[in-house]
Amino acid sequence: MKRAIATAVGIAALCAGGVLAAPTAVAAPGDSAVASEASVNAAKLHIYRHDDYKGGYHGFAKSDRDFTNNLWTGAANSVNNGASSMRNKTSRAAVLYDGRGFTGRTYYAKKHSSDSDLSNNGFDNRASSLRFL
Repeated sequence: MKRAIATAVGIAALCAGGVLAAPTAVAAPGDSAVASEASVNAAKLHIYRHDDYKGGYHGFAKSDRDFTNNLWTGAANSVNNGASSMRNKTSRAAVLYDGRGFTGRTYYAKKHSSDSDLSNNGFDNRASSLRFL
């Protein structure tokens, strides 16, 4: 008990002296802040650079007319014409297009679906735009 009180007094002194930032509230696993953040991150269509959801990825929460300016996570390469697998974690169907501006051949992704290998659909390394329905 004495150790806990001494620790609390020491932390308070460090905070008062500007050495440590004041502690902030941390959400418990069941809190709505944590749940809403998780749902925002989960509610995306992710495309992956390689089969089986490997390599870099990029998540989309809304339609995108041109993938040219989107980059793979951790890389400087454009996702344009580079997707080999996808996961649609949204409650909306989506259409990937092989042309910019929602043009060209299409790949239909049902809501809450995934495809570990786009080559079996003839759409490997072709996606250039995405429209949510």
